[in-house]
Amino acid sequence: MKRLSTILGVILATASVAVAGNIHVSSLNELARLAAGNGNAVTMAPGVYQMADLLNEKGIAKRMRWTEKRAEKIPSGRKEAAMLLFSGNRNRFDLTGVTIEVDTRFLSAFKDCYTIELLVTGSGNALKGLTLTDIGTEATSKGGTSMAVYGDDNTLSNMTLNVRGSSPYGYGDLLGKGGKSIARLQKHSGLLISGINTRLFGCHVISRSFGHCFFIQGGVNTYFEDCLAEGEMRATDDMLAETEGPAFDNHFASVYPPKTIQPGYMKSMQECGFRTYGSGGPEQRTTGKVTAVNCTAKNVRVGFALHADELTDPVELKGCRTIGCERGYFLQKTDAEACSGDAKYGPLMYLTGEDPSHIELEVLPETSDKTVHAVATICGQGHQVTLTGSREPRHPILLGYAPGPAGEISCPINPRGASNVTLTNWTDMPVIVSDAAWNCTVNTKGSVEQNDGQQITLKFLDLAVE
Repeated sequence: MKRLSTILGVILATASVAVAGNIHVSSLNELARLAAGNGNAVTMAPGVYQMADLLNEKGIAKRMRWTEKRAEKIPSGRKEAAMLLFSGNRNRFDLTGVTIEVDTRFLSAFKDCYTIELLVTGSGNALKGLTLTDIGTEATSKGGTSMAVYGDDNTLSNMTLNVRGSSPYGYGDLLGKGGKSIARLQKHSGLLISGINTRLFGCHVISRSFGHCFFIQGGVNTYFEDCLAEGEMRATDDMLAETEGPAFDNHFASVYPPKTIQPGYMKSMQECGFRTYGSGGPEQRTTGKVTAVNCTAKNVRVGFALHADELTDPVELKGCRTIGCERGYFLQKTDAEACSGDAKYGPLMYLTGEDPSHIELEVLPETSDKTVHAVATICGQGHQVTLTGSREPRHPILLGYAPGPAGEISCPINPRGASNVTLTNWTDMPVIVSDAAWNCTVNTKGSVEQNDGQQITLKFLDLAVE
């Protein structure tokens, strides 16, 4: 009976969309009106539209009233101003060929609010084909993101977010992010997911702003496929050559040890490509399962910074890739299959956590002249890690070591406990085992430069059986 009622519910939901017919619109005001309804199938005429059309004095005041009322009702209590709101349910929006431009001056139009350009609070919607582009470099008033999905069972496909509008920009996280920051930070991120069963296909976040590309706070069962997170890199030597600006004004101080910006490194101007938080969103819910298939992260601080809590199935990564990131994968409780990445500017992987992870990673050959201290660090317990591929020069795989503070690539890498870990190293990279490693197995093609661990089983792999 339960299955029959579910099937009937799907039929009725589909019928409600079909009854509405295909509605054609050619203005943002028409789109906004229909986005508040239910069961519509909407096609927007291709073209370039200005978000400013919705943000005259009356439009801003209306959105501020909505923001104030909503903040009183949601558990987070956060004031969140939405420029374009999709509050309806079971709608289909074909926005192929549509670009909405947002003048970044409007990012500070909603004072003391977290600003969201496009917010989906409704459920069961599908949006496809939209390009959302920030024009300018003005920063948000109190943080923000280009798009957020808070409703349940929503699907996004073939969407592109071109993100700008943060301050200061050009130093990554070296100047800090919180209350002890060296310079006041006004972040602007890409796409925030806090709903249940959000599915994303072929979505791209191209960021030229300090903030995350895709990030999940309180989202449950989030699925990415063929998605791209892309930032840009900058050499610390270029920062140190400045003769003005916030870094120069603060004598090139950094929040990370040794408290000054270090030469010889490459830093991302963004935060993470794909990132989970333990909880969050308007409902202050614990973040749940995440799956990413054939996704790519390029030139970001961390390609995939993902973990699952003790009540959640492991994060699943299949066929994912990192290119030119500060660090490729920063993982806990993760199953990664047929994934790859370079260690061009920093480690390919940081692996931590007391819940077992199962990792398959190929080390890609691309290198640079920038300082890299390790290909991977592994701590925690019960992990099974297989590394393949090759690169020159060779940098070590560190077993029984932890990332530096916040994973910062110029910070010291110190020992941390690793137990019941099996490392299978088919690369030429050497292995170093710290005295914090215990009862681990190392199968390696490369050398073991140091083994200070206890009860470490070593086996050198025969290339003939590779």
